[in-house]
Amino acid sequence: MEKKHIIASIGLVAIVSFFIIAANAAFVSDTPSITGNVVQKAVATGKQVDVKMTMSGGTYIFDPASVNVGDSVRIIADTSKIRGCYSTVVIPDLGVRESVTASDNTIEFVASKAGTFQVTCGMGMADGQFVVKDAAGNAPASTTTIKASGGSCGSGGCGCGG
Repeated sequence: MEKKHIIASIGLVAIVSFFIIAANAAFVSDTPSITGNVVQKAVATGKQVDVKMTMSGGTYIFDPASVNVGDSVRIIADTSKIRGCYSTVVIPDLGVRESVTASDNTIEFVASKAGTFQVTCGMGMADGQFVVKDAAGNAPASTTTIKASGGSCGSGGCGCGG
């Protein structure tokens, strides 16, 4: 009978320890629970920058509005505002083409070159600008023009709701 008590006590201690460690890990982490897509595996020379992305009137809005070349960028999308075809975010000059969802709301990449880059949705209906500054703090103007890839916003075909 005493052997059962010892085994039960060891099991109870293991279970309690597991829950204490799990609870501690949840409270120690100061970063939100987010998931995401890694777009490219370039070497970052700058810092990690979290950029919040939302949308207003068919335009992507980024906060902060710019990063520095070499920064490791993590775009965190507000998926309550970014839906339908708008959820596929495209920044052609930086090699970004990723979709975000409520359970997978981040896009990660290295800001590998300076410039003012055009941002659009997967169908070319939304617009925006993503700014990457060079070492001197300058951001060259965009040279890319993005054209819509079909349909018209609000026609019901793209699902963007515009």
